[in-house]
Amino acid sequence: MLNFNDLYDLYATEVYKFAYWLSGDRFEAEDITSETFVRVWVRFGFIRTETLKAYLFTIARNIYLKNQKKSNKKVVLNDTLPDRNPGPERLVDSRLELQSV
Repeated sequence: MLNFNDLYDLYATEVYKFAYWLSGDRFEAEDITSETFVRVWVRFGFIRTETLKAYLFTIARNIYLKNQKKSNKKVVLNDTLPDRNPGPERLVDSRLELQSV
């Protein structure tokens, strides 16, 4: 029977290469690979070994797609827009003015 260390040794490089092919980014591929094996670690007793490589690649692909959805929701904010709310200094000044009246 395959233990987790053997599983990692056998497939980590292939999962990384697949994740790198998907993402095109070394750091994202490393994150996808580590997250893939964390998920496998959690469910290790329930994995069918005859479909192991496909299972690992499916996990990696799903992690990549989830990350893509998250990054598509991010909006770059323009720093030149003024903040319409008064800052803390203006709030304190206005409270002091009200107290002195």
